[in-house]
Amino acid sequence: MHALRCSLCSNTDSQISNYLCDECNDLGRYEFFQHFLIKLQYNKNFHTFQRICQTIYPALVKFPFNFKPIQYFDPQVHQLDIISQQYVALCEDTEGETKYFSNNEQQLIALDVKGDGNCLYHCITLLGEMANHYTVELRVQNIIELAMNADAYLQFFKLYDTNLKAYIVRSMLYDRRWAEPWDLFGLCTVLNCNIRSVFPSLNTFTNIHPSAPPQKVMNKTFKPRQNIATNTILIMWWRGISPEDWILYSTEDIWAPNHYVPLIKPRVSLHLILLILIVNEYLLNLVLEYDIFDILYNESMF
Repeated sequence: MHALRCSLCSNTDSQISNYLCDECNDLGRYEFFQHFLIKLQYNKNFHTFQRICQTIYPALVKFPFNFKPIQYFDPQVHQLDIISQQYVALCEDTEGETKYFSNNEQQLIALDVKGDGNCLYHCITLLGEMANHYTVELRVQNIIELAMNADAYLQFFKLYDTNLKAYIVRSMLYDRRWAEPWDLFGLCTVLNCNIRSVFPSLNTFTNIHPSAPPQKVMNKTFKPRQNIATNTILIMWWRGISPEDWILYSTEDIWAPNHYVPLIKPRVSLHLILLILIVNEYLLNLVLEYDIFDILYNESMF
């Protein structure tokens, strides 16, 4: 009889069961998911990859996850993304869905998110008020969800793409890799949350890159694979250049998104938020100016 091999630290997939050795069982949350992500990177065969995900899945109960997204912009906590905010004006509602852009409410606020390849996962940690290291866990949880249920996703989203299995083993398993629509589809189930994918309407001033998801296809709400979710978050696709600068200065012929940002509701008008930010910056500069003046004054006394 073969001894059981740990599903996390074993370097082979033979005789692996949903068993963790004592050392792996004692790993902290971040270390556990970081170790598993590295383990996955050594397996390029999808069926082996899928089997490894199936064996580790029972261990996820050790790390309960409850996503409760924030609803409103807080100028004391969040940072407005000035450039991406310009794209919000180009966003449109989808027929038959909740109105976000054509109602009489205040314009949604685009939050600033770090653009390091993990921007989609940073959107989630920001909305969930989670530590930055959760980006690794979210990626791993999403990989497991998509790998274990690949056939179901391919069947349901066959009109969007058919490269899921190749995408998982060639790109998604590496940290800080640009997320594709598959990441959005899987995250709905991982978070048990609807995701309203927001794709600006840009056809009026530029051509869309052929590799970019079509605006009509990606400008809609995606839902968990099985459960009915009560929360909905909004994630907008955009590019790190304003629409105006793209028209005036870009040497490229076609526009393609390269970043994600979350959109949330303001408690007050966007104009008031901008005023608050301007005043805060002015006061900060004033404090710095007086601090420097005091230093110079004190030094002149000696």
